[in-house]
Amino acid sequence: MDSIDYKKIREIISDHKEWFIQRLKKYVEAESPTDDIIQNRKLLHAIAEDFKELDYQAEWKESVLSAGQIICSPKNSELLEDQLLIGHADTVWPVGTLD
Repeated sequence: MDSIDYKKIREIISDHKEWFIQRLKKYVEAESPTDDIIQNRKLLHAIAEDFKELDYQAEWKESVLSAGQIICSPKNSELLEDQLLIGHADTVWPVGTLD
């Protein structure tokens, strides 16, 4: 396996810093308390749309007990290995907290 080019990773992130900040701000401002399935679904849909913008396909997994899950994978990838990223998306605080 090739070594990781940390310098290149830093450059890519630096080149896209504003994009990352805008997404983080959007996600935080979504106000998605843990027990509010509707608000959490809105947040997950926003995240899925951002992955689609990056040329990923987003597959939605519905659930009656939670907001569901999204599975995103690159549409076209020449990578020889897969990468698994698991995240948790609710912002916890009640809707209206940021007003």
